[in-house]
Amino acid sequence: MSSLVRRGRVENLLRRSWTGSPNPSLRVLSAAYGAVADFRNIAWTVGLASPIRAPVPIISVGGVTIGGSGKTPISAALARHLADSGSRVAVLTAGLADET
Repeated sequence: MSSLVRRGRVENLLRRSWTGSPNPSLRVLSAAYGAVADFRNIAWTVGLASPIRAPVPIISVGGVTIGGSGKTPISAALARHLADSGSRVAVLTAGLADET
């Protein structure tokens, strides 16, 4: 099967799933997720939930993209700069689930 045919099939599948009516089970899951999110927001608003202060400074480097946006080189340069400035540095990563 050529890549052009495969691409057309994928596009058709996405178009059908995007424009069609959602699966009823997804509506139930969506409502449940919305209820949990609403509860969480209310808990923060009324003070039932509060942030936890870390005992050390934390810098988070992230974004909505996976790969190719320069997070790794920026993280490495930042860690190197902080270490050269005398700070103790630890880099924590969360790899993709399928990587071993």
